Amino acid sequence: MEITTTDDKGALASSLASVYAPLEPRVGVHISDLIAGIGGDLHMLSGRGDDEEDGISPRRHLYWALGLAWERLVLDTLESLHPGRYGRQLALSRDDIIGTLDGVDLQEAIPIECKLTWTSSRKDIRDRWAWMCQIKAYCHLIGSLQAVIYPLYINGDYSKHIPKMIPGLRLLFTQEEIESNWEMLYQYSRSQSWLKRRES
Repeated sequence: MEITTTDDKGALASSLASVYAPLEPRVGVHISDLIAGIGGDLHMLSGRGDDEEDGISPRRHLYWALGLAWERLVLDTLESLHPGRYGRQLALSRDDIIGTLDGVDLQEAIPIECKLTWTSSRKDIRDRWAWMCQIKAYCHLIGSLQAVIYPLYINGDYSKHIPKMIPGLRLLFTQEEIESNWEMLYQYSRSQSWLKRRES
């Protein structure tokens, strides 16, 4: 048997990149940028060592594409169960900070977040700082104390390296948790001079 490579790798990489390439330049301060900044400053998040100097690495585009595939599968399934109930990729803004929700349950007015990860499922989801920070920020944007998250762990708990899909988890936060999380993001953005000073 003889194996040779195809010549379509470049086209596939370009296709992956186009999935996340905005039609217009990205403007404004995004929640994901703030979380990355805070997490990096406090050494709570790993860096982007595989990224290239002139942009995002092909591997990261692949990770994003896989995450998008999971997001579409989840929302397509929910939509098939309850037609017309869910919105997708809803961009909201408050205090000049922007967030794009994977999905929204329009009936209950709560955000839906889909997460695909290579990290272990053994870690309590409440200890996933970046996830909780993001979801609480989305709750603030939409005016809800609840959210639903659908995590998919590619390697499960790493005991057998088998993917693990768990049921959607409904999260209920307190008002104080939502507000303090947003204030942290806002103050960090101001400290970085990303936002104009709030009018008193």
